[in-house]
Amino acid sequence: MQIGITFDNLWVMVLFPVFSAFIIITAKKLRLGSAFKKRAIPALRVLLIFVLLLAVAAPEISSKAKKTATIFIADLSDSVRGKKNDMDAFISEAVSRAESRDITGLIAFADESRVIRMPQDKAGYGPLPDRMQSDGTDIEKAMLLARSITPEDAAKRLVLLSDGKETKGEALQAARLLKRLGYTLEVVAY
Repeated sequence: MQIGITFDNLWVMVLFPVFSAFIIITAKKLRLGSAFKKRAIPALRVLLIFVLLLAVAAPEISSKAKKTATIFIADLSDSVRGKKNDMDAFISEAVSRAESRDITGLIAFADESRVIRMPQDKAGYGPLPDRMQSDGTDIEKAMLLARSITPEDAAKRLVLLSDGKETKGEALQAARLLKRLGYTLEVVAY
């Protein structure tokens, strides 16, 4: 796994020389007593300014994973009942094109969510189940279930196959949470 550091507001660090110069110039006018205090106090202030500006720059440690975990989330509710074969074909083709460094998993959902295939690097795909309790659609619950089965050491991608008509939950809030956690969410509309 490769690790790197990125900054959201790197431009803030441009202010560091300005603040440092201000601290050094004003420190010469202060009566601090001993020679040690004359050097230590401005140095500590410059260090404090550096740390504060670094915090405002919002550093983020990012890593490149060697594997990509793709979790397919298939909607089997009544509103997309006739599209099950199309979803099966889409997922089957995507899994067959997966590279050796990819791992894939499958979740089917309607009102309840069920793990059909845990993420694994073995090629293969089992078809979607024919029936599920389908008196509603809870996309949020399915996305959070996908989060719970995704391996931590892999790049995280979710592929949602749905018409987007949810009757329970808040899928948009779950998508925002997953984005903050580093997930990529792709939607295939049916």
